[in-house]
Amino acid sequence: GLFQNKWQNGLCCRDEGCVYAIPLGASTLLRIRTGREGEAPLDEPEVTTWALPEPRKTLEKFEGGVMASNGCMYCMPNNLKAVLRIVPPCVPSRLHLDEAREAREAERERVRIAEEQRRRDEQERRKAEKERKRRERLARKKDASSAATAHGGGGGGEEKKEGEVSTAAPRKVPSAARPAE
Repeated sequence: GLFQNKWQNGLCCRDEGCVYAIPLGASTLLRIRTGREGEAPLDEPEVTTWALPEPRKTLEKFEGGVMASNGCMYCMPNNLKAVLRIVPPCVPSRLHLDEAREAREAERERVRIAEEQRRRDEQERRKAEKERKRRERLARKKDASSAATAHGGGGGGEEKKEGEVSTAAPRKVPSAARPAE
């Protein structure tokens, strides 16, 4: 018949001093406790098996895995359609993991909202600055126009002196009013 390893590869959980063997042909997870670093080694390793959530007769169930930052281990499916998640006893309960995940999501949302508000505030500041500059330009233009009018640019009955420059636009004289040549 066909022979296959029950377990293949493993993951080390240093927090509890255990090695978890990944099920390949077995319908259980193999846990071997050898002792934590800094503790006296165990006389004999403690070997336990944990039943898989849905035991199947499938061969080559999982292949390889990773230790995540949340303390859980995840094994990649080989001939199954689900990831195997191993939660060692040293990891807080799923409720605590879910609460921690929700807290991280709430913090990300708080940061996103604060960033959005900062962008809106910056946009408003730029808009106000643009409007302030526009008003300053208009005020300077009005002041310059007022100053020109006050210094004779407005016309009012004054006689033109020779060499003076006029700001009036040239007019076309109708042909009947032109002097004959």
